Amino acid sequence: MPTVSFRVDDELKDRLDRLVERKGLNVSAVFRQAVLDKVEELEHGPREAAGFSLSLKERLALANQYLILAALHPNERNHYLGHVEALQSGYELHYPAMVEAFDTGLSKEDCTEVLDILQMYDDLAYSYDALADKGGLTQAEVTFPGFDGNHETARMAYARYFVVDLDRYSRLKATARTTGFNGHFPAMARYRRMLPAHRRLSQPPRGLSASEIRAILRAGEGA
Repeated sequence: MPTVSFRVDDELKDRLDRLVERKGLNVSAVFRQAVLDKVEELEHGPREAAGFSLSLKERLALANQYLILAALHPNERNHYLGHVEALQSGYELHYPAMVEAFDTGLSKEDCTEVLDILQMYDDLAYSYDALADKGGLTQAEVTFPGFDGNHETARMAYARYFVVDLDRYSRLKATARTTGFNGHFPAMARYRRMLPAHRRLSQPPRGLSASEIRAILRAGEGA
């Protein structure tokens, strides 16, 4: 077996010596396992990315639920029983298959930012409709363009969920029905430039003038 040598500082050496003495370990075995774990992580990614742990109680509860699903859906019986086997045997590598339909999610801060954007465009649409003199503005300019379906997918999905599934912002629903809020172009940078202008011009809450609407739109272009 080849030999590999490397240096460690005095503090790490002292910690290692205390650890192996207290636990009765072999120093070489500790280093071999540490190197093996790191090589596998670099080759395949962190262990958490491949699987996750469940307590015995969680495994029991999930296995029972899959047994019920197997009984209710005979056509998918083998699929659900496969999950039962993985849970009963504790095959952690296969746990992610049970949640593969789950998205990674959107943080509270990101959700709030999407809601701020929806509120901004709802204000723009409301104010535009209330204007007797549109000042040269068009309906298309105040229509919510949506998010890029390829690079802003989670934000697009959350906007659709909030407007359609939760039945909010009725003025934005037409766009949700026709485009699904997929603007096919990255939009977050533009929205983030518009939001400060909207916050400033919409306080206190009131209808925006044509010039204020245009100022918010121009802020998005960096003007």
